[in-house]
Amino acid sequence: MAPWFLTKLRIIKYCTPSLFLLAGVFFFSNKGIKAQTEDSLAAPMWLTLSQPNIVAGSTFWIDVHVGTDAIPVEGLFGISFKVRYSHVEFIAFDKAIDDEEMRGDFLVHPDTTLFLKIPDYSRGIVSIAHSRKYPAEGVRGAGIVARLPFGASVDLPDSTNIIFELFDAKAETKDAESIALAVESTTQFLALQPEDFFLSLQPDSIELNKGQSRELTLKARSAGGFVAPIQLTSSPFIAGLDVQIQPAQIVPGQTAKVTITAGEDITPDHYNITFTGRSDTLSHNVNAFVSVDAIPVSIISDTSTYFSTEPFKIRIELGDQNRKVENLSEISFLLDVTNKPFIVLPQASQVQIAANLASSFLIDKSELTNEQKIQFVVKAKDTGESFNGFGDVLEMEFNTLLETPEDTRLDFTLENVQALDINGEKIVLSERPLAVTIKEKNQFFFTLAADSVEVTAGHSTKTTAQIRTNPSFSNGIHFSVVNAPQDLQVTFSPVVLNGSGNAEIELIADSTLSEGVYALQIQASSGETQEQMLVVNVLPFYDFNLHIKPAFTEIHGGDSASFYISISGDNPADEPVFLQISGLDNIPDLEYFLNKPQLGWGDEALLQIRTRSTVRPRRHQFQVHGTVSDIHRFANCELTILQPPPPVLPNPFTPNGDGFNDEVTFKFPELQNRSGRVLIFDINGRKIIELSNSLVWTGVDENGKALSPGAYLYVVEAGDEILARGVIGLAK
Repeated sequence: MAPWFLTKLRIIKYCTPSLFLLAGVFFFSNKGIKAQTEDSLAAPMWLTLSQPNIVAGSTFWIDVHVGTDAIPVEGLFGISFKVRYSHVEFIAFDKAIDDEEMRGDFLVHPDTTLFLKIPDYSRGIVSIAHSRKYPAEGVRGAGIVARLPFGASVDLPDSTNIIFELFDAKAETKDAESIALAVESTTQFLALQPEDFFLSLQPDSIELNKGQSRELTLKARSAGGFVAPIQLTSSPFIAGLDVQIQPAQIVPGQTAKVTITAGEDITPDHYNITFTGRSDTLSHNVNAFVSVDAIPVSIISDTSTYFSTEPFKIRIELGDQNRKVENLSEISFLLDVTNKPFIVLPQASQVQIAANLASSFLIDKSELTNEQKIQFVVKAKDTGESFNGFGDVLEMEFNTLLETPEDTRLDFTLENVQALDINGEKIVLSERPLAVTIKEKNQFFFTLAADSVEVTAGHSTKTTAQIRTNPSFSNGIHFSVVNAPQDLQVTFSPVVLNGSGNAEIELIADSTLSEGVYALQIQASSGETQEQMLVVNVLPFYDFNLHIKPAFTEIHGGDSASFYISISGDNPADEPVFLQISGLDNIPDLEYFLNKPQLGWGDEALLQIRTRSTVRPRRHQFQVHGTVSDIHRFANCELTILQPPPPVLPNPFTPNGDGFNDEVTFKFPELQNRSGRVLIFDINGRKIIELSNSLVWTGVDENGKALSPGAYLYVVEAGDEILARGVIGLAK
């Protein structure tokens, strides 16, 4: 009998690829691995890497082996297992590789084999199932049962150990007997960057005076096990600048000393020197920035530490005791600073030209760029003016917000620095940055969202108290009010704030509170007390009642109804009452009109409701809303739409002169706005009478002769249209 997993293979061999994979996740029995025979050894199972190391940015193969020449596997027909791999952020199974390349060489059969793979990328697991197809026999010996392709990302760190774990291995014979396997569960492979090297230079920026030398250090670092020698050179050749590299050849891990000397004849300027390392086809560069005879432009402050919310000044200084500027006519630059969300940039009035330049220079430009950098241009007032020596150019005031975190670092830097002398020649400058540290100032700021509010006696209003603190402030801030009148209640929610936030202030004015303006002192206290004035404008107490007449009414479909709205009150407001109707919208075949949306004292508004004859009979309850200031009043009303009366009434009728039902009336809504006629016939179809002007019949013919009791036919017409046909009963 064939093993059960082979039966499954017969079933799924014609399935779609997706079902094929699903069916084969685990298609071997879950029996424990047992010995091939009671006395034999278990065949080994292990992983190998198809190349010496894993190389970043490349594909590599993991081979899955079963059996050896010494301990072969016996009768292997199918095998399943899982491989778990580490560093999933850098390593991934390559599912796109064709299955034919993954089958290995051991289970391959002329009729092919069944190979299933399911990767779980997030967990770093690949599930594999590999089997021969029935009726093939199992195989004996040793070989590769699967070759698994993986990709290593280019940013895989050098010298990383990647761990592969083989688990849940199950093997069976053709007869579904378990085959014992000795699984070497964990294997570790070294991952390297491609063989390469990197150069670094310290420092990479220097300043030189004529005749001065500076030393720099070039260092080579290996990647991917690179060990070959590296030849070092520099370029370009710069007249008056001597560059020496010793030694000129190093291997990774070694350093070379670079000596740069500025000759007396060199032109002052900024120079870029490129250092190149070459080894066979590999080449890498590092750059050095060299300033020769440059005048320093420095950002200066009195100290390196300030507290938040406390203003501090910085100065732009040109030159120093050893390097003085000559014949300066103009200087321009961009000033940038980090952590801008916490910075209060200087206003124009907070930027001043230095005292030693004030008489002959002016600030020609001081503006903020789109990148929130400050652009400055300082130039001589007159063409012949210039500055010689060293000293401050500008002074400006900065500040930081209360919310600035403790030990926030502000880095001030200069960009695009340019200077000209009186002849228009460039003056070579070298920028010097500034770093300032901001400490938290333990305090709070108290403000009001509005400094004045308006409230009507008998009503209430709200505003907001706002608290800002430094980030680590944790003391409770208590709110209170001073000098509130007795009939004005002031409450805070919450009464205490711990740190930054808002508190709602509610002012409840009693109806007895006198009209007038009240100045309240709102206080916030936490060790210190801060106070804000809130001006409260109290309007006189007033109220009104809303009336609607009639309160309810009944109409038939096609009819109209009118309601009259008015207001009354002992102390009316100056403003009109705004009216709104609710409950009458979106009713089919019904519409309403309000002739006055605003109503003053003594006025009356008309609400008119019109219906069509097709309106649905029912009761409608609606409301009239009246609003003035913060006073809202409502009036309820009810409209009942009745079933429309019959268009022919009464029927039957009794024209006997007793005053009751002596005539029949034809009342059709369609004839309200156009002319029509009613034709009366006897039961033989003979016309008795035609009614046109008055659609009322008294039971007589065209000659005024009373007719006998009985049934009569009627036809109602409007132009060429027949509106109705029916029977009328005439009785005595």
